[in-house]
Amino acid sequence: TMQRRQCREDNAEKDGIVVYQTDKSGRFSVDAIHNYRQACQTHTENDPTVDQDFHDKVQKQANAHSTFWVRILRTGEELGGQARIKGNMLVQDCILPPLYALRKDHKHIVNPVNGPPVRPICGAVSAYNRKLSYLMSFILNEVWKEAESVCMNTEEMLADFKRFNVDHIKEDIIVGSADVKALYPSLDVTFTVEKVCEIFYSSSVKVIGIDTEELGLYLALNKTEAELADLDILCFCPTRKTNRGRPPTITGCAIDNKEEPDEQTTRRMFTIAMKVTLLFIMENHMYTFDNEIKLQSRGGPIGLQLTGVLAQLFMVWWDREFEHKMKEIGLRLWLYKRYVDNINSIMSVPKMGLRFDGSNLVEDEVAAEEDRLIEPDERAMRLFKSVADSIHTSIEMEIDCPSRHDDHKLPILDLKVWIEEREEIEGQLKEKIVLHEFYSKEVASKSVVNARSAWSWSSKRTILTQEVLRILLNCSTELSWEVVVGHVNHMMMRLQFSGYNAKFRMKVVNSALKAYDNIRRLDACGEKPMYRPRQWRRVDRAQEKRKKRDTWYKKGGYESVIFVPATPKSILKQRYEREVRRIGLNIKIVKQSGVTLKRQLQWSNPFKEKLCQRQECLICQSGGKGECNATGVTYELVCQECKDKYIGETSRSAIAVVKNIYIH
Repeated sequence: TMQRRQCREDNAEKDGIVVYQTDKSGRFSVDAIHNYRQACQTHTENDPTVDQDFHDKVQKQANAHSTFWVRILRTGEELGGQARIKGNMLVQDCILPPLYALRKDHKHIVNPVNGPPVRPICGAVSAYNRKLSYLMSFILNEVWKEAESVCMNTEEMLADFKRFNVDHIKEDIIVGSADVKALYPSLDVTFTVEKVCEIFYSSSVKVIGIDTEELGLYLALNKTEAELADLDILCFCPTRKTNRGRPPTITGCAIDNKEEPDEQTTRRMFTIAMKVTLLFIMENHMYTFDNEIKLQSRGGPIGLQLTGVLAQLFMVWWDREFEHKMKEIGLRLWLYKRYVDNINSIMSVPKMGLRFDGSNLVEDEVAAEEDRLIEPDERAMRLFKSVADSIHTSIEMEIDCPSRHDDHKLPILDLKVWIEEREEIEGQLKEKIVLHEFYSKEVASKSVVNARSAWSWSSKRTILTQEVLRILLNCSTELSWEVVVGHVNHMMMRLQFSGYNAKFRMKVVNSALKAYDNIRRLDACGEKPMYRPRQWRRVDRAQEKRKKRDTWYKKGGYESVIFVPATPKSILKQRYEREVRRIGLNIKIVKQSGVTLKRQLQWSNPFKEKLCQRQECLICQSGGKGECNATGVTYELVCQECKDKYIGETSRSAIAVVKNIYIH
């Protein structure tokens, strides 16, 4: 109830506690505010503190960059919407993203009072660099998605395993995995952006309709004439008509056009312009912690969309360098796939005594004696790590292999993977195949969507059916059915634990088995593979996905849809449906999910807000009811003379409305 919710919030504020979900398991951790602050200190202490004026200055520069990119890309020009898009790209007095931290309860706890280490996350729906970050990410996303080394999901990994199994491999092989230690915080921003731009320039992704005049002007305002001359593009950029006064900046202007570049030169200029923008975003990321504005000094901010995209592209470069090095020194990779920072590979077992000296493999007799005591997969993965750590100083690997686990099976995503030998046929060498089964981490929550949750019963059934189907698909067809049944039975125990009766559980299992049998049938007749590779009907699948997203509610002859809040026993939904039927409209009524416990208990900024010091801020000057930088607000103005009230709403921030009042 609202009363209980308010009581929880009041007690949390009074007792000085913070509540956050943990990093992996999704449990709730309750922490004292001083303990939470101390845990986060290691992630914030090296970042300098800046003031609001610095933020406003960088925000103004970000708006100038955004305006230029709208003009360079001619966004909305054909439909006459360029001015509207430009307005949407601009930010004004937006709230700074708060940094918060999640406890890593899957890590070893040294001090039970201080608790486990934390993972810093900086996420927000409003930030000065969010829109510019989205635009750059939109351009670069397709580049890393076309890389062969990238694995997008479990299904692609399973498709690669299935393809590997038909190659009839007979030599000794191992399966192993490696994780990059702290990928985002470890990124060398300058080097990363350099490699990202190289990959973009050499990719097949094309940007058409570029305004070369605006592109040249953008470069002229962000590069010196000497730099443009070194890049051999000075003749395509405008120059100053006079040397009097200071040079124009990104927030100013300069005009004197020159030659028109060809297609290849335009692409090179576009790449250079992207480099300017990417460095600006990554080197000027700000966040708030404990009511202080911090400028991130190194690495990529966790929570910024662009960080993930740049990390993916940097790892694409790293993949190519690593695979080339492995081939150069004679270590064969039968399969190499990377899911973000998790690398999964199948490689040949190297000879005993081999060591990597930084450039080549060398044989060592002493090392050969040591290797006799080591499992082949451990030996191979240690060599894998030696080569991997030599590619770039910012990347350090942590390795894993089947022999490190009691069941000799390697966890990969939501799979457990291992190598087995097929039975010997007519005296031939035994073939090696990859087998896999469903896997979930020990720290993962054992509960599922609770039976008492506000989700509709049809939604619960669909969600849980897909979960059971995922378990069935993650189990290799080479496994005995008893093994698969064991995983499904465990899932049924989780459903029972979450409050579902036997009748509902039976419906879920039957639906999942029916879908699984249909997938097997389509795979057998060649109509649709059981595990779809990324390129299988890629364009058609993307179009179908977009169409389904836009027309999902039209099934059943509906013309529109209305979302209603969740109420006990769907009373509100039923009232809507009765009224819609009475009027004779074809409108689908959908009940929204209820408010989650996480949303009620977890706050991205647990520290009490301080009032801003801006003289023109009426919100803070009048007692601070509400956050002045918050966007999408409802506000009330009271005339001091006649006491008349005006109630309004805006998508902008509250302080932006106040400034507008001062101007007018």
